[in-house]
Amino acid sequence: MIYLEDLDNQSYDISHLAQSIFETYYLMPFPPKSNLTKRDPTAKHFEITDPRIHRVTHGGMHASRVAAYVKIAHLFRQDHNDPAIQDLIDITSSYNLSITQIIHLTQIAALFHDVSREDEGLAYWDEESAGECLDFLKTEISSLPDCIMQIIANTISYKDNNEGFVSAAISIGLTQKEAVAFSYLRALIHDADCLDILRVRKTFKIHFLDMYNSTALMDSRTQLIALVKEIRSLIAQQGDQYFNCIIKINDDIIDEQKAAFDPVIKCDYEWAENVYKKIIHDMKDYQILSGIERLLKNDLPINKMYYPFNPQLLSNMKQAFRSATIVSEQFELSSPDSRDYLFIKFQSPLVTPFINPEKPDSDDVIAILFTGDVDFTEHCNKLLEPLNGSVDLGFRIRGIYDTEKRVEISGLSLKISYIGNKLSLRESVLGILFRALENTHLMKKETGFKERMLTSLSAQVAPTRCASFTIPCFFKPTRTATLHSSQVDNVAAYIIEHIPPIQAKYIRPNEISINPTYQNSEVIDQPLKMNQKKIWVLRSDMILAVGNKNANWTKFNDTDLPEAIESDMHAHVNWDDRYGHTSLAIPHPGYDGSVLYGGYLAQRDGYIELYTFSGRYFRQDLDDDRKAILEAYVAHLFQKAYGDQPLVFMDAIAVGPRAVLDNFELSIFINNDPLPEYCTRRSYEGDTIQSIFDSIELRPTYK
Repeated sequence: MIYLEDLDNQSYDISHLAQSIFETYYLMPFPPKSNLTKRDPTAKHFEITDPRIHRVTHGGMHASRVAAYVKIAHLFRQDHNDPAIQDLIDITSSYNLSITQIIHLTQIAALFHDVSREDEGLAYWDEESAGECLDFLKTEISSLPDCIMQIIANTISYKDNNEGFVSAAISIGLTQKEAVAFSYLRALIHDADCLDILRVRKTFKIHFLDMYNSTALMDSRTQLIALVKEIRSLIAQQGDQYFNCIIKINDDIIDEQKAAFDPVIKCDYEWAENVYKKIIHDMKDYQILSGIERLLKNDLPINKMYYPFNPQLLSNMKQAFRSATIVSEQFELSSPDSRDYLFIKFQSPLVTPFINPEKPDSDDVIAILFTGDVDFTEHCNKLLEPLNGSVDLGFRIRGIYDTEKRVEISGLSLKISYIGNKLSLRESVLGILFRALENTHLMKKETGFKERMLTSLSAQVAPTRCASFTIPCFFKPTRTATLHSSQVDNVAAYIIEHIPPIQAKYIRPNEISINPTYQNSEVIDQPLKMNQKKIWVLRSDMILAVGNKNANWTKFNDTDLPEAIESDMHAHVNWDDRYGHTSLAIPHPGYDGSVLYGGYLAQRDGYIELYTFSGRYFRQDLDDDRKAILEAYVAHLFQKAYGDQPLVFMDAIAVGPRAVLDNFELSIFINNDPLPEYCTRRSYEGDTIQSIFDSIELRPTYK
């Protein structure tokens, strides 16, 4: 029995199935010629006999190479952007099949394409071979839809007759569009069989290949010639080239290769323990043929464990996905025709210890989640390349602290971007994403999951956005400034002289624009609302800049940026840009992009909380004195901007040998929960700020 789930793995080993077919058919003598009435008895055909090999020219070697060429021809078309592949993806997805599965099924057809032969002559038995293939599919892959079984079998019987293939497909109930899309598979079989004729022809005419005649592949003909040459060399290497062989395009001779027929070498291949595996092993030495194990361009290993959870959490995760509900979210309103925001919501959030109790020295859960999200997103985007789609995904988390750290995982969020018609691409994209998710070993294969998501999306109604921070508002009190402007200027001058700025530790490629809600603290004229959050940096030009980040929606459901901008203005925001701290510190003439301090802030009940978390500008080089000076300066400017209230600074926690920031505390901050007591707190009010500023003027080092 062959399972469709196995065929969905691009590294599926077809060699054992091939060997079973070879031992049943190709390594046995030809049967009695019961169907000779089909052929012209006067027709001459090429045939070599050898007592050691029952089928010299149509044996296991030939069937192995043809099956391998199916995948190679597909790879060639894919690498050269054949639009027919996308047409096929669109159609097969409606049958709940992947391109990986359908290519493996076509390889199976290639293994069967000559099983019913009764001699080495012309192919009079394609229909019988197709019948054997169909019987095999019905017996071994019974879950395959009947029409797909027939289509796969028809790639044999109609391999040289495209019109006949399309007509036969329509006759069993397929639409014209479906029939034409599936004819791509017939073309693979045709070209694969045609390519191996190099072994028995004195002249090989490239222009008979479907790939050569495809208008979509006209620019790749040079590469096609290179592929044909590699195949001819492979055949010669395996002792299977019977004649000197000239390659021609129409009447133009490309080149010629000497015959290389060796029955001794052929015996080694025909009677190998695994013929297919021995055949493709030789392909590793060829530039194009060496891509035989690569079904999807530049793909990552399909079985990679992107999320190496402990066994208990892994088991709980699978159960959570099994009962999850589909939620369509509305993050931003600018591109409803090109984006989907989805949340696979667990019925009950998973709660797990922060550190794996079985391996306390291993990475913490949040580190596993963050790393896995990045790697898995990259993997999915490579799968989506043929559709020109992309996804940003991540598990949504929340830190919980009582006596020990715990992590709550509420589900998986996805932001899907489409290039083209969303409605026509959505089903194919979701099919790819769900198969990829299933292959992470987190989600068991469940019929109907994709369909539920499609139903949720089709019923989506754009909600009226209501900010989460619209309850109790803080109004800026009227007060008289107690600090003279000249004293503030002196403090700024001291900072410039004695505290060196730092540059961003890294810049991501999707960070090119200024923050859409960028403000200089000097121009802020609106108070913060309860739990409203901002990102901030004190730049080296002494501008205290604030804005909103859009990169925390996936993991923390942080929607401050879209809520800070009127929905009518969303269309003017590049939502693919990552508006992090560097978007507040873009270099320009007179400013080099360096920063003195940075982090997050949030309005709390009676005070502003400033969290010094910034992956780009996190500093461990500040002593308590310099930190107090910077924080007093920042606190003064924020009091001027947001009102006379305490400013409470709390440090991000750096963990591990490389002092990596711990996102556990950030998740607590974003979710508006109190940070743990181990996060040090430093409160700055008017008197504290004044005292620090006064101390600077008394310092003898100050000029």
